[in-house]
Amino acid sequence: LLSFIELFPKNWQQHNYLSLGGVSGKALRQFLSERPDVERVFLCLDADKAGEDACKRLTALLPDTVSVTRIQPCMKDWNDVLVHRAEIPNRNYFKSIVLKEPSKPETVKIIRMSDVELTPVEWLWKPYLPFGKLSVLQGNPGEGKTYFA
Repeated sequence: LLSFIELFPKNWQQHNYLSLGGVSGKALRQFLSERPDVERVFLCLDADKAGEDACKRLTALLPDTVSVTRIQPCMKDWNDVLVHRAEIPNRNYFKSIVLKEPSKPETVKIIRMSDVELTPVEWLWKPYLPFGKLSVLQGNPGEGKTYFA
């Protein structure tokens, strides 16, 4: 974790980081149980078989409402990337792999007219232009809309 933050120090204090201390999901589950508003998780595990397997297992543990992206180091682990960062062209330290993206149903907010509060309308030009409301000035080209406005 410290190597990762050393590589990407910009605004690190504004994010939450969690060191798993291995590949167990116990710390991650506890962390998320205390923060139900978390929507995105980035898994930054080693680029080896154990890291790959752990990413799959941890992704399966997470709720379907959480987006999961794997940030895989270009070398075996983040320590190696930090040590050899001068040798890595264009600072391409990692590749990003989306593992799970929650499906968000498209919804339309419906408001019942019985819930809308009636308010009196003040008129700027009765009954054409209400005061403080949105109005549309519509017409064919050349009919004087701009002049009127």
